[in-house]
Amino acid sequence: PNIEQANSIALIDQSGDEDAVYIVNMTEKSRNNIFSMAFINDLKWINEQKVLIEAQDEGATGTSIYVQELDSGERKKLDLKTELNNVAVLDENTLIAATNQDVTGASAASGMNGALVTLGEAPATPNIAIAALPEGPRLNFIRYDLALNEARLITVDSNFSYADKIQLGRDRKSVLFLVN
Repeated sequence: PNIEQANSIALIDQSGDEDAVYIVNMTEKSRNNIFSMAFINDLKWINEQKVLIEAQDEGATGTSIYVQELDSGERKKLDLKTELNNVAVLDENTLIAATNQDVTGASAASGMNGALVTLGEAPATPNIAIAALPEGPRLNFIRYDLALNEARLITVDSNFSYADKIQLGRDRKSVLFLVN
């Protein structure tokens, strides 16, 4: 995907031994390799200084989401297990995500909106259910703080099995999500 942000385009090059993400500066007509890994699936701008990248390392099971800082080159792997199209950027430090990752200690009846939660380590698939919910897989909406690397629950009581894509509403206070 070619995504423009602040006179730059981020693009994925899959022609080499490893996939690479390049930032192309349209003003200076230059490019810079900011990220390389065995398989890169998708990317999304946070702001002109940070890019989210969904990638998989050689030998890893499932993809992970990374935050890449353009100035410092610092890379952080998020605990969040979902595809990048299930992640919406609220602001430079906050993501809204739909995942059916285990949420430790959460239950639909507990009213934990805003509570700090621990996300399970297993990759998110439609077969993963929240602990203590016997009905099967549930969709969790979480607010993920990039600065603190922590998640807070938005809702745990959705009975949708999996989200295919989410985005913020125009009011930036609601979440639109597509399910199959």
